[in-house]
Amino acid sequence: MKRTLFRYLLLEVLGPFIIGLVIFTFVLLMFQILKLTELIVSYGVGLGDVGRLLLYILPPFFVFTVPMSFLLAVLMAISRMSSDSEITALKAGGISLWQLYPPVLVLSLIASLACAFLALVGDPWGKQGFRNMLLELGREKATIGVVEHVFNDSFKDMTLYVHHVVPEQDLLEGIFLADERAAGEPLVVTAGRGKLGQSPREATLALDLYDGAIHRLDPQDKTIYETVRFKQYRLEVDLAAAMGQDQLKRTYLEMTLPELRDHIAELRTKNDDYAMRRAWVEYHRRFAFPFACVVFGLIALPLGVSPPRSGRSRGFSTSIVVLCAFYLLFRAGENLGWKGVLHPLIAMWTPLIVGVALGLYLLKKKSDESPIWLLDVAHYGAQRASGWLRAKLGLDGEKRS
Repeated sequence: MKRTLFRYLLLEVLGPFIIGLVIFTFVLLMFQILKLTELIVSYGVGLGDVGRLLLYILPPFFVFTVPMSFLLAVLMAISRMSSDSEITALKAGGISLWQLYPPVLVLSLIASLACAFLALVGDPWGKQGFRNMLLELGREKATIGVVEHVFNDSFKDMTLYVHHVVPEQDLLEGIFLADERAAGEPLVVTAGRGKLGQSPREATLALDLYDGAIHRLDPQDKTIYETVRFKQYRLEVDLAAAMGQDQLKRTYLEMTLPELRDHIAELRTKNDDYAMRRAWVEYHRRFAFPFACVVFGLIALPLGVSPPRSGRSRGFSTSIVVLCAFYLLFRAGENLGWKGVLHPLIAMWTPLIVGVALGLYLLKKKSDESPIWLLDVAHYGAQRASGWLRAKLGLDGEKRS
């Protein structure tokens, strides 16, 4: 009986889980897909490179969408079984909600292990790979970071203004460049057109300028102003120096666990408490967040049990409410950990402990068929809010007429 029940619940959960994973991931990807499409259309980036960028984006997104999809799947599966009176039939056959939980727990642990692998391995791999890929594309397609009619200050001590960009040719038109890399000797370079490309030297960009002038103020005598006109002028930019070492170094979000531990030890020696707390919060978050699947499975089982007349769509709306509440609580824990109000360990695991306590409370109440005042209050509040909104929109009057 237990094997049959497990297989049945697995099939019931698997379908909504896959659908939810696709929908939630697609929603998160929408804005990124627009940017990736722009890379193809405007900058001529190949489909293979875009596919690699998409591959790097997916693991960090899956860290969030796997628990979300699992909650939705369990809620919809239990809601469907309740609406078809299958939960009632199981109870009549001597199977309580407590006996239904072990299969849900096994599925929760499987989802947690998958999410843990993504959080501990896939997430830093994806973020690091995405960043390195963008730097590589930035060297090959240098105009990606240049925006028309904007003073671009991405490079340290350099400001570039371009009137028009032709991405497919890496061509710039109407160029104004303020170069302050040489201390005390700023240069202003203007050119009718220019072209960005790779220099023979590694990690170096070459800017070839045509039909322009170099303007320079003599540092020794401020009354002397020099202008040098040129037909062609090459300016080389060392990315490591121009972007600054801080921008080229990986952030703590992109580090693996051993690197993150070393980073925390380094911050401790520098007495940078705020940065150290943020890194500690990230360290504990990677272990804590995957267990959201266990919490969601425990909460979803009693919440999914509903009267047959409540319908099958109830699971979706309930999952949205639970997700919003949990992620708000998790974000609050992160902020408290960053500010030092709570220890990072406590800040990251408290939302999960609260969720487990709430799930056990709901499961006991539902198993005993006792009224749950928390759900009654939430239902009453939702009814009042719905009535107020309908009154504001004038829907009640239309219904009566």
